[in-house]
Amino acid sequence: MDGCLLVAQLSLRIGLWKAPGVEVLELSGDEVVGALGRIKDEFSRELLCHICCPEGSRQSSKDVEREVLHKVLSLCKVRAMQALMAQLNYNIADLELTTSRRHSSNSPDVLGRYQQAMDMAKERRWPSPSPVYQKLAHQVLEELRTSECCSRCRGVGRQHATSHVPCPRCEGSGRLTRSDLARGRALNMTWHAYKKSWRNPYEWTIAYCEGVIRSAGDELCRNLGCTHEMVEQSSSMIPRVGKSGGIDDRAERNSGASVAFR
Repeated sequence: MDGCLLVAQLSLRIGLWKAPGVEVLELSGDEVVGALGRIKDEFSRELLCHICCPEGSRQSSKDVEREVLHKVLSLCKVRAMQALMAQLNYNIADLELTTSRRHSSNSPDVLGRYQQAMDMAKERRWPSPSPVYQKLAHQVLEELRTSECCSRCRGVGRQHATSHVPCPRCEGSGRLTRSDLARGRALNMTWHAYKKSWRNPYEWTIAYCEGVIRSAGDELCRNLGCTHEMVEQSSSMIPRVGKSGGIDDRAERNSGASVAFR
C-alpha cells in the first residue's frame, strides 16, 4: 500500500533523512495533508487515515466503522435476495415442468441449470443480519490497524519495489494476517462456526477495505507526483510500528530514492 507509507511517515513525524548518494524527494507535512484533502472519495480518504494515521482522520472511529458495516450489510442483503430469486426461479421451473403435458429431452437439463444456480446462490449467501456483523466490522478495522508488517517485503506487498509479483509470505497484503482461529475468537465463536458461516463475509470485508485503502493511496501518490518506487524504497528508512504501537529502531537506512518530510 504505497500511500500508506507516506501517511505513516506523517503519523511518525519523521524529519528529513540525509545520506550520501541518496536522492531525496522532500515533502512537508502540509503538502501531504493537502494531497489527502484532494482525494475525491471521502470514505476512501477517511479509511486510509483511520488505518494509517488516525489523528489525521476527520471522522471518528465509530463513524468509519458504521460506513464499513453499511457496505457489508448492503452486500448481505443483495446476496440474500439473489438466493431467494434463485430459489423462486427453480420452484417455478420445477412446477412448469411437472404440470406440462409435453416434456422435451432438454427438460432435465433446464431444471438442472436452475438447480445449479440455486445451489451457487445459497452457497454465496451470508448469515442473516445480527450483532455479529457489527463486531465483524470492528475486528476487521482492528486487524488492519494492528497487524504486524511483513518482514520479507517490508509492507510493500511485492517481492521487489519494481516487481509486480506478490510477496509469497503475506500474499500481497504487506502484513501478516490473523489465523481463522484468532478471527473466530475475536468474534466470540468457535473456529468451526467461523469457518462454516463467517469466514466468507470476514475475508470479503478485509479485502474490500484493503482495496479502498490501496486506491486512496494510489490517488495520494498521484496528487503528490510521487512514483511508487520512490515511496516503496523509502519504506526501508522508516522505523516500523509493531503490534504494541512502539517504533522498531532496528530498521536500516538503505540507499536508494526516498521520500521524507521537512
